[in-house]
Amino acid sequence: MAGADLIALGSVAASEVVVLRDPRTAVGALMSGWGSGRFAIDPQPEGWWGDRWSFTLIDGWQELVGQPLAVVCARQWLTLQLAAMRASAPDSKVTSFEELVADPRAAEARLSAELGGPVRIRVEMAGDPWKHPQNLSEVRAGLDANAGLLEEYFALVDLHASTSASAGDWVTGYREPLPEAQRPPAEVSQPSTGTRFHSEFTASMPELLAATGTSLLITTYKSGHAIIARTPDGVGLDTYFTSLDRPMGAAVAGNRVAIGAADSVVVYARHDVGASLGIEPVPDAVLVPKAIVFTGDVSIHDMAWDDDGTLWFVNTSFSCLSTLQPYASFDCSWKPSWISGLAAEDRCHLNGLASRDGRPRYVTALARTNTPGGWRDQRGTGGVIVDITTDEVIATGLCMPHSPRWHNGRMWFLQSGTGTLHVLDPGGQPEEVCALPGFTRGLTFLGPYAVVGLSQVRESVFTGLPITDTASERNCGVWIIDTRTGQHAGHLRFTSAVSEIFDVHPIPARWPHIADPGELSRSCFVLDPQTLPHLER
Repeated sequence: MAGADLIALGSVAASEVVVLRDPRTAVGALMSGWGSGRFAIDPQPEGWWGDRWSFTLIDGWQELVGQPLAVVCARQWLTLQLAAMRASAPDSKVTSFEELVADPRAAEARLSAELGGPVRIRVEMAGDPWKHPQNLSEVRAGLDANAGLLEEYFALVDLHASTSASAGDWVTGYREPLPEAQRPPAEVSQPSTGTRFHSEFTASMPELLAATGTSLLITTYKSGHAIIARTPDGVGLDTYFTSLDRPMGAAVAGNRVAIGAADSVVVYARHDVGASLGIEPVPDAVLVPKAIVFTGDVSIHDMAWDDDGTLWFVNTSFSCLSTLQPYASFDCSWKPSWISGLAAEDRCHLNGLASRDGRPRYVTALARTNTPGGWRDQRGTGGVIVDITTDEVIATGLCMPHSPRWHNGRMWFLQSGTGTLHVLDPGGQPEEVCALPGFTRGLTFLGPYAVVGLSQVRESVFTGLPITDTASERNCGVWIIDTRTGQHAGHLRFTSAVSEIFDVHPIPARWPHIADPGELSRSCFVLDPQTLPHLER
């Protein structure tokens, strides 16, 4: 099985042919097939969340609920490939997907001669067969998560390839690094029109963005993208995707934007150099990459710039607040009073950060626990909000609190476990503003409107929580809530490949663009105020 790619062997002896393939291109093609929605099975397996299950349902699929699509597709492909290879006869003939695509007629002739009968080959390809998957980092992570099966696959590949010099010539490249010329460029931006990143929206969404002169920066770590939602005219809505490795928390302040990725923080500076790009419409703000600071995989959650220009981030792995350091992975600028020391153990799932008066002030955690992953046993009732200036717990008993925000003199936050938006009353009790149709995470405000990120799925930690106890449809996208009434005022909903949202922030520009490395970084120079007077114009 190769996703949307098809190799058909026509012959009474076709069952005696083993077809090998590079797992990276196979899983990439399979992910594309899933993302298209055209291969979904019906009915869907009971209890399955997220992208509709596509192609063959495998044993043990329940273990994959809530896993990234790359992990699911890697397990599915390896499971089916191994089953077919184990069942093949000892004297089966061997070819490779790559050989069949490169020269089907030559492969027909060779296999016909070896099998003593005619073999007819039909190849149907979805795109360039030699183009490595654009989601390569996701594919690698999916294969790494199935390392045991991958090792077994390679052992059988070696066994089968040893019987065919022709196939062996191809499979030697399966373990080699991909040639640089074939690697997808980092952080490639692309429009979503006509792709698996399709979305739909209410008329009120572009109207609100146009009225406020803003666009929305949205992060989605499972699909590996930062998204800019923007409107050209207050009527249409464009979603523009930039590839990043597991983007989660983000921060926007003035001309600075930062996005936390899998093992680093990417910092952008805003410049009005859109005319230099030669694209239409001309961007009124270009976010030029200025720095990548490697932190290691500390599971960066919420982020915020303070008034001094320091970038703070929630270091979930080490259960502390950190600031971005040029010569260290991170520091510990604050940790909860119940955490005894630093260890990469995600002891309380510290996740949310709210600023007040230009300084970090409040955090959320899923429980006051001090053991590795200890919060999981209390995830439904142990959530807290903490004032970091006093270490006072100002709200308790919350169900997976996320995204605290100080707005209009009040503390707003989300409870992911119930799919709700709340505000704290003066006594520290949560007042429900509204319930939303999805897992709530990511919160910002545009005037009186709350902009809330919704996800279809969340990892299996949601099992048994109120949000999963109902049969209500769970959506993925960005919902607008009128905070004066608690009523739904509009939305942007993703309908295919994007299944979760992590963070959402307004960008004060109508048509911003994220520049790819090399697009402007070689010819765009950022100077400090002390240097500018020396510039000859």
